[in-house]
Amino acid sequence: MNDTLFKWDDSFLIGIEELDHAHKVLIDDINRQREELERLCRYVTRPAVSEKRLSLTNQGKVRHET
Repeated sequence: MNDTLFKWDDSFLIGIEELDHAHKVLIDDINRQREELERLCRYVTRPAVSEKRLSLTNQGKVRHET
């Protein structure tokens, strides 16, 4: 009588390794997309002109220093 309930073969192990690799690739892709989205959000929410370079003249006009 065989004491083993399941017979594991090499094809099963290869399948597990491929699944593990696909999972790692998917996680890496999600992390990359998250980083790109965060960068885009920072860019979009950035002011068009730096407030540090803006000042008012004596006539009340806005001056942009370069």
